[in-house]
Amino acid sequence: MASRSSNTADSSSKVLAKLLKAVDEETIRAYKARHIASAIWRAAPDHFAISNAHRWVQLEPFLDFVEKKGSTAETQNTKTQSSTP
Repeated sequence: MASRSSNTADSSSKVLAKLLKAVDEETIRAYKARHIASAIWRAAPDHFAISNAHRWVQLEPFLDFVEKKGSTAETQNTKTQSSTP
């Protein structure tokens, strides 16, 4: 029988996989640039490739990052729309 923490990790892994498929590659690159020191991802570029994001992206920080990025985009769209004659 699987432990509760194992089930939680499996569930988080599935959520992360779906989220990574739902966002564009630029979002993942921006997350990497913001959360992982460039010296680290440059030292191991294969590990930190977009195709391996499920191995190095952490769910909670990524959710926060996507939410903030979405809020910023909405704010910019609102400003653009309100300044249109």
